Amino acid sequence: MSGRVTNSCMKMFLIVVNLLFLLTGIAILGVGIYLCTSADLGKYSELLAGVSLMRSLRYLLIGCGCFTILIAMCGCVGVCKENRCLLGVYVILLFLVLFINLAAAIMAVVYKGDFKGMVGEQFQDRLKRHYGNLTIKESKMFTEAIDKLQRNDKCCGWAGLDKQQNFFLSTPWYQQQGSNPAQFPDSCCGSGVLDSPAKKEKCVRPKNEQEAREGGFIHEHDCLDNLVAMNGVYMRAALITVILAILLQILCIICSVIICRQIASGNESRAV
Repeated sequence: MSGRVTNSCMKMFLIVVNLLFLLTGIAILGVGIYLCTSADLGKYSELLAGVSLMRSLRYLLIGCGCFTILIAMCGCVGVCKENRCLLGVYVILLFLVLFINLAAAIMAVVYKGDFKGMVGEQFQDRLKRHYGNLTIKESKMFTEAIDKLQRNDKCCGWAGLDKQQNFFLSTPWYQQQGSNPAQFPDSCCGSGVLDSPAKKEKCVRPKNEQEAREGGFIHEHDCLDNLVAMNGVYMRAALITVILAILLQILCIICSVIICRQIASGNESRAV
C-alpha cells in the first residue's frame, strides 16, 4: 500500500513539475520570438540589436523554449500513460538539459567579468560607424536611440568611467561639425543645462570631463556602466534560477527512474 502511495506521489510531483516546465518553455519561446519580431525591445535593445552576443541570445531563447516544451510533453505523457519508452526519452533529455545548465552556469561565472569588454567593444564599433550619420535609416535610428536613452537614463558615454574615453570624437557626428566642434551631444547634458548658453558650453565643450560630470553639466553616470550593473543583477538572478533548475532536474531524473523500474516490475508480475 505504501509503495502505491509513494508511486502516486512521485507521479503527481512529475506531472506538476512538467506543467511548470511547459509554461516555462512557452514563456521562453514567447520572449525569443518577441525579441526577433518586435520593433520596440526596450531601452537597450535597439542599441544592442547589432551586437552578435545579443543576436545569439534571441535564437538561443527560441531553441531552449522549444526544447523545454518537448521535454515537458514527454514527461507528462510518459507519466500519465506509464510509458517506459517516453519516460526513457524524458530522462535522456533531462540529462542533456542538466549538462547544458551546468555548462551555462560555469560560463556565466567565467564570463561575468568579461561582459563589459565583449559587449563594449562591439557596441563602441557601432557607435563610431553610425552615431550622427542621418543619411542612412539604420544609423539615424541608432542615433535617436542613443540620444533618447542618454536623456531618459541620465547617463553619458559608452567607455566606462574607469577609462575616461570619449568615443563621440570618433563618430560621424563629430566629423561633420565645423570649427570649434562640440565634444559631447546635447543628450549628455544634465537637467536644465541646455537652458543656459554658459552651462551648455561646459557640457558640450568641457575643459575637464570629470569636473563637468561632478558639477552636473554632464550626466554623472556612464551608460555602459549602467548596462553592466543591470546585467550583473540579471546574471545573479539567472544563476539562482539555473541552480534551482538543476536540483529540480536531478529530482525528476530520480523519480522517473524509480517509476520506470516500478512499471517494469508490474509488467513482469502480470506476465507471471
